Amino acid sequence: MASSNAVRFMQNDTGSDEFGLALKQFWGNVTDAFRDGSMLFSGEQNVIARKNISGTNSAQFLMLADTPAAEDHIPGEQLMGQPYAVGDGTISTDGFVVAHHDVPKDQILTSHFNIVNPLAVKMGKQLARDYDQKLFNLGINTARMPAVTHTATGLNIHNGGNRVRRAVADLVTAYPVTTAGATNFRDDVALLGQLMDEDNVPDDERYLLVTPYIWRVMGKDTSIFNSDFNRDPKNNMNNRQIVELEGFKVQKAINRIPSTNVTGYSRSKYNGNYLNTGVGLGQPAALALCGASEASAAIGVVTLQHIIPEMQDDIRRSTLFMKASILMGAGSLHPWCAGSIEVGNQ
Repeated sequence: MASSNAVRFMQNDTGSDEFGLALKQFWGNVTDAFRDGSMLFSGEQNVIARKNISGTNSAQFLMLADTPAAEDHIPGEQLMGQPYAVGDGTISTDGFVVAHHDVPKDQILTSHFNIVNPLAVKMGKQLARDYDQKLFNLGINTARMPAVTHTATGLNIHNGGNRVRRAVADLVTAYPVTTAGATNFRDDVALLGQLMDEDNVPDDERYLLVTPYIWRVMGKDTSIFNSDFNRDPKNNMNNRQIVELEGFKVQKAINRIPSTNVTGYSRSKYNGNYLNTGVGLGQPAALALCGASEASAAIGVVTLQHIIPEMQDDIRRSTLFMKASILMGAGSLHPWCAGSIEVGNQ
């Protein structure tokens, strides 16, 4: 009778450690969950400028000001050189962001289910959500930035961000779940596209990130269904996937677009008032980002340490300590490549 040997799948490559892959599995759960859970930092959109740094905590990104118009020239006249100016944005790391758990060993040994791997997934997702939320808040703040002029030359560095604000009380009033509400939103998206056109923002790689409510409103616009919605014939009208609207690639941002007065971040650049009441304020319905393909991303990110999961036994306390950390930072770069659609009653 032939013997049957079960494959020891936790053995590492050298075969010297019976459970050599255990830590790698934990590592993979955290990193995979981070990549899957982050929408802006590791998503498909090419809207973030990135630099990996070492030996420093910051990186410099340059912005070339608008140059004067070309001049007619008569041979014999001396050309003295037209003025130009360069602005810059220095982005620094924010400090460590950490997700961590301390699990008693007796609970692990007596439990009938695996707690380590589910916690690893949660840790990765929490880090992803934290950084995603910071980037979304920063994107809205960038769209709200005013124009900047170079002090020495008077040249225009940029015209500020692009903001469309509908002066009504709230999102439901501005964009009811009707054909009229969908038309209102499409008009505002078209205006945002026009503002970006006037800022010479390239047509390609424009992304529009909307709330789930706005996603539902857009489903009422039957005039764009055939051209801008893809439909699975098996599900008929019940499976609408919004692809493009007014030149923007549309994506649903679940629980990412802020709607409160955010004050809790230690870095003020991630805070902001996103309520629909107050002079100059507004509740965002959508965030537009673009420009990275032209080296003009609205937001830049520097990374000193990518996500690192760690797990070890605390022999003095009989616990298993789990930690995942990341050391990154973000900042505004080219505001004209950011846009927001907001509502507010003042």
